[in-house]
Amino acid sequence: MGVRQGRCTILRLALTVAGILAMVTTRAQSAGDDRPWGLTVRQLEWQDSSTPEAYMYDVQGWVGTERNRLWLRGEGGKHTSGARYDNRLELLWGHPPRWWRWMDTLDLEMLVGMRHDRGTTPSRTYFALGFTGILPLDIRFEGSGYLGDGSQMGDDVHTGVRLQLERGWDLGDRWTLVLRGEREIWSEDHVRYSEGIGPWMLSAGLRLHYRIGDRIAPYLGAEWFDLESDTHSLAAAAGEETNEVRAVAGLRVQFGRER
Repeated sequence: MGVRQGRCTILRLALTVAGILAMVTTRAQSAGDDRPWGLTVRQLEWQDSSTPEAYMYDVQGWVGTERNRLWLRGEGGKHTSGARYDNRLELLWGHPPRWWRWMDTLDLEMLVGMRHDRGTTPSRTYFALGFTGILPLDIRFEGSGYLGDGSQMGDDVHTGVRLQLERGWDLGDRWTLVLRGEREIWSEDHVRYSEGIGPWMLSAGLRLHYRIGDRIAPYLGAEWFDLESDTHSLAAAAGEETNEVRAVAGLRVQFGRER
């Protein structure tokens, strides 16, 4: 029953993403709007893990110009065995700060907005401040800090930091090798437990994409996943895996322009 439910969940996610893509492209074409926009399904992914039904999705969309841009970002899935299905949605305004335009090696955009998490205990809303863009050596960077009101441990605020780096190498006309690493640190483990600092998580993965046309790229790869600090201790006490290498299979879809 668990495997069947997991497959149904992934199918619903795929259908939802396909519906969003169809709606956006249809409206843009019918309106004849030349305003820059982009929608990328960066991950729609199954993971071979000790966790039953492990999967991830990561979708980003934007509309606007390099001077002012509206971002919509969604990510979620089930990454660890003790976690409920965890989903986050961010609505952000992007603008390149003037104070680093003299640095030609950086192409970063400051993001300000809100983040809402569902599937956690309890659901939470955060103020978000971060940056996204391209670093030297064509490294794609995302970094965000989050500030929420209250926590289960009785603190006045609930805070977190999330960093992500990604680098791709073209291997011929259709193959692309992508290296991606992510670090996440929170003042409280809001995903699985009601006590302890966390989640403290570190992951790194290598994925080989095969481009079918200009939009679709299925991929295979592997990801290393590690829990740290109180998150590691609590997960180990619950009999969960705290350090694991996983095979992954997924799909990347690109509509419009990349940032």
